Amino acid sequence: MTTIGIENVSKIYDGKVVGVDDISLSINEGEFMAFLGPSGCGKTSTLRMIAGLEEISKGTIYFDQKPINEIPSNRRNVAMAFENYGLYPHMSVYENIAYPLKLRGFTHDQIAKKVVEIVRLLKFESYLDDKPSDLSGGVQQRVSLARALVRNPSVLLLDEPISHLDSELRNQMRGELKRLHALNKTTTIYVTHDQLEALTMADRIAVMSQGKIRQVGTPKKIFYSPQDQFVATFVGEPPMNIISCSVIQNEDTVDIWAGKYRMILFPIRQSANLIEDIKNTNNEVNVGIRPMDFEVSDDPRIGIQVEVRLGEHLGENTLYHLGSVVGPLLYLTSRSNKFKEGGTLVLKPLKNRMHFFSKKTAMAIKILD
Repeated sequence: MTTIGIENVSKIYDGKVVGVDDISLSINEGEFMAFLGPSGCGKTSTLRMIAGLEEISKGTIYFDQKPINEIPSNRRNVAMAFENYGLYPHMSVYENIAYPLKLRGFTHDQIAKKVVEIVRLLKFESYLDDKPSDLSGGVQQRVSLARALVRNPSVLLLDEPISHLDSELRNQMRGELKRLHALNKTTTIYVTHDQLEALTMADRIAVMSQGKIRQVGTPKKIFYSPQDQFVATFVGEPPMNIISCSVIQNEDTVDIWAGKYRMILFPIRQSANLIEDIKNTNNEVNVGIRPMDFEVSDDPRIGIQVEVRLGEHLGENTLYHLGSVVGPLLYLTSRSNKFKEGGTLVLKPLKNRMHFFSKKTAMAIKILD
């Protein structure tokens, strides 16, 4: 197992296009780290620099505190599995898995032993004589992982390895990958644009956007305590509502207004950071509320009036699309709570589940409990 250090690393293409912008990150021995972000955010470029497949424009990458910038990829003991599997179509499953061991000079008996061990671990022993074209997507992905793992790498790099699979297979492979990591404890980096994969599999997540790391933390920390508005809206399904609100400071309270509706109030002693931030933004702030973090108000003086436009039934829950004075909103509630399309109701946010973001910087503003 290996620790990985990324120190002020950048990747610049053609001398002007910044793919990765001065990122720093430490990955622990045996950790499962996810790089999460939209297409073009720099996550795959970072992975390829760690693998040695892309030249580092600036900065240093370390394995076990030793710089590896000048070490070629074939000497880094890094294995990769790709989105497109990368299997050799003319080789059998056995030959695909055995190939990296042949290149390293293992004997026939050593290769056979290692191949049998890894296919038993991944549970596809019956396919060893088949060609990749004869296999389902799920089995092809297992073969790709087996070829990476059979080398016993110090670092395993996975670049969106299950994105081509259907929903059922993706669910199955998420469990398989977690099981494999629990067994071998290889330091693993998993690149994905799918938040569900990152939240369910990773020990920690690095959320990336526009070549930068926006936040690093456990899945729980990323979801419940986003550091900025991008992380808040990118992580979570359905996505977080962002409401532009005005802040009115009274003698004992700070009131949060959405248009003409007083949505919530806070004791002034909790609101020092908020009061300081709104000084330069015309007393305005962006409020983030996840769709499941509203409740129907029992006091018509507190809450925001909304019109029910559409209800989507999602098994045990219903997702309501709402209209309001501040724009469209989403409300997720139990299917037992039924609201008629075209009707109105008053919603208020759960106070301890609200998020505040600066209008000027989009950074989170901490409201003390």
